[in-house]
Amino acid sequence: MHLVPDAKDLLRILLITAGHLLLMTWGLKLVTPEQGISLMWLPDGYLLACLVLTPPRLWPALLGILSLSVFGFEAWMTDRQASMILSFLAANLLESAGGA
Repeated sequence: MHLVPDAKDLLRILLITAGHLLLMTWGLKLVTPEQGISLMWLPDGYLLACLVLTPPRLWPALLGILSLSVFGFEAWMTDRQASMILSFLAANLLESAGGA
């Protein structure tokens, strides 16, 4: 068992991250102006499925790269404060990782 991701593993992580960001783009379009939350949040279900299908040895790298990219993406696309982005990020990642 090797702990360092190889090129194939990194490609898998990058593709999962790209899919997650695409679903986030769609989910952010479903945000209700009154409540400031999305009617449905597909990236969580997608991440859960990806974690179930990905070897657990890749989870730390996947969740780390995903955390950085999601934080940067939300900081760029929304007007939320960093603390709110981190709260949503932690809740969403823990929900998916806990389900897997």
